[in-house]
Amino acid sequence: MSSRFLSGGFTKSSVFSSYSYTSSITSSYTRYDTVRSPFLSCRHLAGLSTSKPVNKVALKRKVTQNILKNMPALPQIVPPVKPGNSYSFFVKSNAETFKDCPPELSAKKVVWASKKIAEMWHNTSPSAKKLYFDKASVALEKYKKDYAEYLKKLTPAHHTLIRKINVMRKALGKKVQKPPVNVHLPKRPTSAMFCFMRDAGALPHSKLADLIGENATSTLVKRTSALSKVWNGMSSGDREKYTDEYKRAYEQWFKENAKYLANTKESTQTITDMMAALTKNARAQVMPKKKLVKKVKKIVKKVVKRKLVVKKSTKKLVAKRTVKKSAKKPAAKKTTAKKTAAKKTVKKTVKKSAKKPAAKKVAKRKA
Repeated sequence: MSSRFLSGGFTKSSVFSSYSYTSSITSSYTRYDTVRSPFLSCRHLAGLSTSKPVNKVALKRKVTQNILKNMPALPQIVPPVKPGNSYSFFVKSNAETFKDCPPELSAKKVVWASKKIAEMWHNTSPSAKKLYFDKASVALEKYKKDYAEYLKKLTPAHHTLIRKINVMRKALGKKVQKPPVNVHLPKRPTSAMFCFMRDAGALPHSKLADLIGENATSTLVKRTSALSKVWNGMSSGDREKYTDEYKRAYEQWFKENAKYLANTKESTQTITDMMAALTKNARAQVMPKKKLVKKVKKIVKKVVKRKLVVKKSTKKLVAKRTVKKSAKKPAAKKTTAKKTAAKKTVKKTVKKSAKKPAAKKVAKRKA
């Protein structure tokens, strides 16, 4: 766990102290109201939806940031700081000699001092440099011991949490921490071929030369490729020694690994449950809230249904009547002719009847 990783994304020096994210993450993404979102729904583009479209990428980033901010702190375990090399020890011891800089070079004081110290380092004798080499080697040995103790202090919960944090940091495009080695986890045994290579590498140079020839003095890659060819050409009887060794080691590892997983199940499950709860709370805070629509009871007015009187279409009847009238027109003329003839006869009879008393009067007068 490097100090550079710790200072890059977290406010405190330890990964396990606060997990509070800096404001640099919030400035790394654009808000929806400044840039048009590429995730516009079809309903919004068609004008059917008046609601604001959701930018899913920005929401995921906000959820991840919220989880990292609200993550509880585990017991603080600060990793040891790796020491510098011999030159860094030389710079620390001679930094005060170049403290006073000429006034004309005050703007470039650091550059001037670094050049002077580099010249001084090149001019020092090897015997004087040995003092700084010894200091660097002692500091490195101390660092290795401290780092081994630090790895032993890390619990399975720490390893699970570091893995979860790395996943979230990778999603945000941030630097991922190199996960520390889990020394409590049982180490898986090597295969039978690597057991053979291990024994072959421990052989004296003369015997190794008899086995792989000129490749005994070549690079590691060429030696391993030559030994793999020898392994492939071996019979099953010669391989039996290494295969049996691998089977025994695998059975032992399988039992130890099952025991380790059973013991650490509780602590890893607590971390998993904690992450699930944080994710749920973050989504509830970040995701847009839906508007609650109050259900209003509709007042239904009782409407008396009136029976609709269907008027029969008179078009067909009118058409039939017109056809009948047009067909009966000549008959009507005949009837009218008969009526006129009858009227004439009636008139004649009326005239005759009217004229008869007049004739009688004339006859009376004559008499």
